[in-house]
Amino acid sequence: MTEPETAEPVRIHVFGDSHSRHLLPNGAVMAERLGIRGKKLTIEGEAIIASSIAGFRPKASTLQTKEIIRAALPQAQYLMLGFGQVDLELGYYYRRVIKEDQTLTPESYVPWLIDIYMEFIASMEFPAERLAVKGCHLTVFSNRRFTTRYLKRIITGEKIPEDQHAAYAKRLDAEVLGEARTNAMLMEFNAQLMARAAEGKFRYFDINEEIGMRPKPSGPAVLRPGFAPSAFDHHLVDSLALRRAYLRALLKSFDLKPKDYLKT
Repeated sequence: MTEPETAEPVRIHVFGDSHSRHLLPNGAVMAERLGIRGKKLTIEGEAIIASSIAGFRPKASTLQTKEIIRAALPQAQYLMLGFGQVDLELGYYYRRVIKEDQTLTPESYVPWLIDIYMEFIASMEFPAERLAVKGCHLTVFSNRRFTTRYLKRIITGEKIPEDQHAAYAKRLDAEVLGEARTNAMLMEFNAQLMARAAEGKFRYFDINEEIGMRPKPSGPAVLRPGFAPSAFDHHLVDSLALRRAYLRALLKSFDLKPKDYLKT
């Protein structure tokens, strides 16, 4: 028996940093592989590389993230925002090491980011019941040597003269928080984001229950090795399982039943 077709599919606009790419099918072939019922669900938007919550402040942003999101609002039926991972895993070190902000701590950084995020969300004046925010995922930075080398490449980059790289790298090495403290900062961000979402009557979701594990029953969660990259990268492994987990969580956040929009 053929399922009745709806006149218009549910349309979700997704905007976030590069980690939000896992929620964007980017083409019919990927959508088919993910099992998206194209006549019932469309997902569009943009994963804006290097975009951050700090870029939501009133001053002009080089990446024009605010402008990109606001331009889509008139057409958006549902809207998802996924920001924060870049700020917490990379921006923190940029501010501590390159900008030399020694007053910055994980405890002060999280509420500062949350306040900026909430101010931007309020400025959109988008219907709260059709807005969802994605929380951060557990860090892939489990190995200190990997973390230090990766951060050195990203943080020093092209903005630092070559003859100063060694000095900045030494300072960065002393600043690396480690897996436990990084995850603590990420999960505190999620907790505050979830609380503010409840206050503002908009939606929140993350998939850390699906991708995390607890080495000790009473200990903190860490990322399951199967979701960590083997490449020199700080994104989760791009798999169908990960993308489907994100899609299910996104749909549930809007009280939409995944089975109605995704093929099993």
